[in-house]
Amino acid sequence: MGFLTGVKSFAEWRVTNAKDLADFSEPDVPGLIVHYDFLRAYRKHAKSYAGDKTFDILEAARKVSIVTLWAPPERLERQLYQSEISGSRLKKKHGEIIDIYSDAAQLLTYYDAWLAFCRSSDKIGTHVIVEHDTAAKILSLDNWRKSIVSRHCSESAVTR
Repeated sequence: MGFLTGVKSFAEWRVTNAKDLADFSEPDVPGLIVHYDFLRAYRKHAKSYAGDKTFDILEAARKVSIVTLWAPPERLERQLYQSEISGSRLKKKHGEIIDIYSDAAQLLTYYDAWLAFCRSSDKIGTHVIVEHDTAAKILSLDNWRKSIVSRHCSESAVTR
């Protein structure tokens, strides 16, 4: 990904996730990778990404690049079962996530909200989507959406 962001090496970068970012205590970090589940804002009842305090860090950043990962809905559902549900009782949050993953048009609505939020920030420079199905592909936002709609949604089911 360095060729997309201008970074030669990510070896020295810190890695965290949105949940643990609140406990992040280093005042000046030369490089930080934050894993953010784009359904988090809705599961935390923020109702929008702007309402999620995770993004307060954008104000302190000198440069922000975003890599959004896309996997087909059926793969997301399968991964959820394998990683979180396997061997345990289905929790209410899992059922809600499965409902989203099993409806490609609904999932695309969440992606559209995420992409609109990212476009609204003047801090974000580079933003690409890495599609991972059988192989990884790097796509521009426009090319990704056209590709996804044609393969996973009927146009009539998708509103933009």
